[in-house]
Amino acid sequence: MVEKVETQPNLDTLETSTSADLIKLIRKLRWIGLEEEARQLQVVLSRLPPEERAVAPSIQAD
Repeated sequence: MVEKVETQPNLDTLETSTSADLIKLIRKLRWIGLEEEARQLQVVLSRLPPEERAVAPSIQAD
């Protein structure tokens, strides 16, 4: 029997994460091609008050 793996993030747990952690996770998800999951985390990140949001430095790749 094949078990179905849940791909939806647990938003309650994610909302308690720091914004810096969320940014790292969003980048990792995009790196491995999980764009929809990254978008969902961006929604969680946008719910944080501005003073709690980390500013992600831009990463330049050659």
